[in-house]
Amino acid sequence: MQHSDHLAQFLEHLKYERRASAHTLRNYEGDLRHFLRYLATQQEPTTTRESIRAWLSALHDSYSRNSVTRKLAAVKTFCQYLTRNNLIDSNPAALIASPRRERRLPKYLSRSNVTMLLEAPDISTDQGKRDRAILELLYATGIRVSELVSLKLSDLDLATRLLNVKKNHFTDRTIPFGEPAREALESYLNIRGHFLPTHADLFISYLGVPLTSRAIHRIVATYTKNIGPANPRILRHSFAWHLVDRGIDHRTLQTLLGHKQIISTTSTYGSSLEALRDVYDLATS
Repeated sequence: MQHSDHLAQFLEHLKYERRASAHTLRNYEGDLRHFLRYLATQQEPTTTRESIRAWLSALHDSYSRNSVTRKLAAVKTFCQYLTRNNLIDSNPAALIASPRRERRLPKYLSRSNVTMLLEAPDISTDQGKRDRAILELLYATGIRVSELVSLKLSDLDLATRLLNVKKNHFTDRTIPFGEPAREALESYLNIRGHFLPTHADLFISYLGVPLTSRAIHRIVATYTKNIGPANPRILRHSFAWHLVDRGIDHRTLQTLLGHKQIISTTSTYGSSLEALRDVYDLATS
């Protein structure tokens, strides 16, 4: 049985019942149309276990393992939908194992590139002082952009060099930061009033309103022209990698990054810190 006529119904199901994002919907539609186009070229254009496996075999010639895994996941979800709605008698994808995902090291900056980035803002200007403070704090603490834009003045203690990162109005974790970040933050706070703030948020725009996550991404991108593409997430990874290089243990790194479970830390930064240090040394030597 051909299922191209059921694709639109499936996408509506994802959109309205499962509340899938526009990005997710595009991926599902693209992957499933790719599968259905493949089926249309076969002598028996039906969705069977054999046709799915043949399609996967063809994919391996042109796509990475992770892309193949994603495409198969889309087909599996589609087949589950067809089965639940009695559009097919049994799920042909149920017993097909997904390929193991490739383990990719997170992108990060070398220490020299971090230094270039942190020194890029012109600190003779108010905007440069603010941007230097943002970059220093992102790298010094490894916090997420969503956490950065949620910071209030009261979350920062320059005297003790501690930052309270909150979640749902309660302190999630307290992170220490170094002297360079303290100096940059102090310099910014001395001129913060020039932005005519109307909120107690730590980082604000020239309009006196809190900076958004998008604005933070633009600020970081502004200063990365000489070191290649970078974003706040890469600064977070750089913070973690450089601590790994200094021998930090998993539990401490987990706490600093705000991971709920240790598996989130080990799956990203590896189960062997020694092995990761070797990889880092090789990459930056």
